[in-house]
Amino acid sequence: METTFLNILKEFKIEIPIIQRDYAQGRKSEEKIAKKLIEDIYNALSNKASLSLDFIYGKTENGKLIPLDGQQRLTTLWLLHWYIALIENKLSDDDDDNIKNKLKKFSYEVRLTSKDFCSKLIENGITYNKEIQKISDKIKNQNWFYLSWEYDPTVVNMLNMLDIIHDIFKNTSGKYYDLLTGDECPIKFYFLQMENFSLTDELYIKMNARGKPLTPFENFKARFSELLGNDNKHKLDTDWLDIFWKEKEEGNENTPDKAEKKFYNFFSNITLLFYVEKNDIDKYFIDTYDLQNVFDEDLKDKNKTVFSDDNINRIIRLLGIIQNYKDDNHAWEYYKKILKPHNEINYSERVRFYSLLMLIDNEVTDNDIIEKWLRVTKNLINNTRIEEPADFSKAIKSLKKLSEGISDIHNYLQKDDVNIEFFYKAQVDEEKIKAELNSSNDKDWEKLIINAEQIPYFDGQIGFLLEMSKTNEKEYDKNKFKQYSEVMQLIFQCFNDKNDEFLFERALLAKGDYLVQKGSNSSFCNFDDHLRAKMDNWRKVFNNSDKRNFLKSLLDQVCHSLNGDYQNEEKIKNAFIKIIEAYDNTDWRYLFIKNKDLLSFCVNKQIRYYDNYEIYLLRKERMSGEHTELYTYDLYLHLINEIENKDILDYKYGYLTDDECYISYNKDEIQLKFNTTQKKFEINYQNGETKLLNIDIYNKYELVNEIKQIFN
Repeated sequence: METTFLNILKEFKIEIPIIQRDYAQGRKSEEKIAKKLIEDIYNALSNKASLSLDFIYGKTENGKLIPLDGQQRLTTLWLLHWYIALIENKLSDDDDDNIKNKLKKFSYEVRLTSKDFCSKLIENGITYNKEIQKISDKIKNQNWFYLSWEYDPTVVNMLNMLDIIHDIFKNTSGKYYDLLTGDECPIKFYFLQMENFSLTDELYIKMNARGKPLTPFENFKARFSELLGNDNKHKLDTDWLDIFWKEKEEGNENTPDKAEKKFYNFFSNITLLFYVEKNDIDKYFIDTYDLQNVFDEDLKDKNKTVFSDDNINRIIRLLGIIQNYKDDNHAWEYYKKILKPHNEINYSERVRFYSLLMLIDNEVTDNDIIEKWLRVTKNLINNTRIEEPADFSKAIKSLKKLSEGISDIHNYLQKDDVNIEFFYKAQVDEEKIKAELNSSNDKDWEKLIINAEQIPYFDGQIGFLLEMSKTNEKEYDKNKFKQYSEVMQLIFQCFNDKNDEFLFERALLAKGDYLVQKGSNSSFCNFDDHLRAKMDNWRKVFNNSDKRNFLKSLLDQVCHSLNGDYQNEEKIKNAFIKIIEAYDNTDWRYLFIKNKDLLSFCVNKQIRYYDNYEIYLLRKERMSGEHTELYTYDLYLHLINEIENKDILDYKYGYLTDDECYISYNKDEIQLKFNTTQKKFEINYQNGETKLLNIDIYNKYELVNEIKQIFN
């Protein structure tokens, strides 16, 4: 039966099964072939000429199609349909039969990261514009994109294919969507439904050339055991394997296959660290890292760097120690991370595990030393962007050097000649200050600092709290630090993005213009807790002396009103409200402080600020999307609550950079605009007459009354 991709999706869900290989059509090494395929599709659509993609076989059951042959072509077609729908703005949720819902019926079961990526790409998507150079970069910069996905071959190859599609189709908006998704679509294939055949996993393996006598773990284990002494050989199938047999994901039953995979992953990830200790790595290293290949190459070298005698002993010692760890030991979380496939672990997780490995290498058993080392290294790792192979390599080597002071990290940090390379300098300096305070005679400091570091959003970076607590160059007020920490903990717990009154933001704005720059926009700051998001938002406030002073002024006033009850949400709320109500300066900030609905419009908390009298509220992040003009929109929100006939009052939003934003009465019979030159509201009548309202733009009472009379 000859059919199209969308016709299949109308009838079936498409599920790429676990036993299939990863998506490979978008591989860098296959780029010429991929480009030829996409160019053929482009030419077929351009010329409305039929293009056959040959046969696709699969079994169908319970409304689901499981491809036996054709996975690669189906995936490419899915990516193409998503891209064409994206550039033609068709990925909406308007009806049940839309393209978005159809594309949701395609999923990958090969690995969880592939499945999640496909789901997020459809559900969240991106904001498209023709200026995007690489669509893969745009996708990877989204808040919903996880760094670990960059290590999934299927996701990596999908992103590569999308770049190829983008290069060829980026200037075709408005041309091909109807053709691609309609009955006359020229891109077709022959679909052979095989529900009448017995399709076992064995047949899938044979057709995909994946039949192997031994699993990768069994192959590796047989050869690795030759490097072990007789005392340890038997542990591979007993004591050590038992560690990974007992470790299981909550709610999921373990199996021998899963346990062996975890064991294999352990070897893959630990040896990867050994490799990076001694070698620099390129940008494709993680993608191409293969334990079997490294093992083969390393054994050929007389000076083995990965499977040296020292490293074999490190592995033996590490496995012995893991046996004694329990789930309630927080270090166990570090171990669990490296039981995932090596291309599903991000760089920060690897470096955190390496910090634990340093304790094992140095045979540290004292709990106090362990806690201090893990706390300091966690703070350094979590507050440094480790997003590239070069970063990963530098972080490993830097931690190796830092481990020279592992036995007394606080005193080591205070040495004048200590130079901690790579990690974020401000965080390094903060750790030195905290080490000095923790080593002081006042034993309260360590407890206060540890408690402050537990605030999830801060993730160990609390230098701004210390700065605000300073009494002079070297002295810090312990009580102030405690007050600030407790109040900030409650603020970031209760007054974050889930609070639609924006009390914290408005009260802070009353103390000064704390907004941070985000490209061409000014941002009120969001509470996303990814490191990149934090560095682009509140940390720009915390780490800027002027903006931090606004925060200090706010906290001092709030703390004073709380009278020692620093964890009382209702009291903090009331303190914010009083500050908001007391603000009476007539400037642009006044409008945001007094009217929470202005901030509600800004979904991403961003505005475009040109000067005090030319400010636009952005629904998202661009002037090419929905936006409003500050002064008219604020007045509109006041008018809509006062005018009797609300149906004939409307606000004209902007959607392009040059669009005018204004209040419309009775289908533009009267247009109410803001004159940025005169700094006054302006009435424009349909007959061409224009009139300035000589009323203070902040005097809403008089403005509303005057405008009501004009409308009447």
